Amino acid sequence: LDTRGDNISNAFISAVDLYREMKDLTIFGIKFFCWTCGLQASYQLFIAVMGYYNLLEPIFSLGNANGDKKGVVQQKSTVSKCEYFFLGAGCVASFAAIGNIMKVEVAFRNHLKEFHPFWKFWGTKMLVSIAFLQSLVLALLPPFSWWSAVRVNLFYGSLLCLECFIVSLVHLHAWGHNQAWYGEERPFKFEAQSDESSTSDCEFDCDSDDNVISESVTL
Repeated sequence: LDTRGDNISNAFISAVDLYREMKDLTIFGIKFFCWTCGLQASYQLFIAVMGYYNLLEPIFSLGNANGDKKGVVQQKSTVSKCEYFFLGAGCVASFAAIGNIMKVEVAFRNHLKEFHPFWKFWGTKMLVSIAFLQSLVLALLPPFSWWSAVRVNLFYGSLLCLECFIVSLVHLHAWGHNQAWYGEERPFKFEAQSDESSTSDCEFDCDSDDNVISESVTL
């Protein structure tokens, strides 16, 4: 009985490890998206600050009033290459995040019925889509591709404000404060039938935030 109890306990520990790995894999796409956005924002802020204070002028200088004597990273060709690099990286990150979300939504749809995941997942899909995919559409699709840079940026900023407001309404509906699953604690339960027709009841509760696993085995 002690050996069989140890085997069941080890099986549950393996299940918890699998759960944690699946959780990390599920949110990796979202993390990748956040890292891409953070890297782009950090790069643009860095070169803007360096150019504003005229630090390392051959590299970061914003140039004079006539647009001459710009640093290497401020040249039009360099700016264009960096823009397309981050645009491509952002699109890949967006597709990775959406793919992970859709995989979880399809694979666990029967287990998430009480969670009402439809609008929750759609709210996240919209957020990761509008950041980079929308920029790509505005750059390639007429008549937006014929507009000036100032007009495109103004339209993009205005559209983003409207879309974020709509997404906030979606989240307000999706994450209602009165949903039944809030505050629920449901330990996983397992029942194994022994050769002697005795029942082994095992349950564990995994707290992923504190990495605490509590097990109880009754044989």
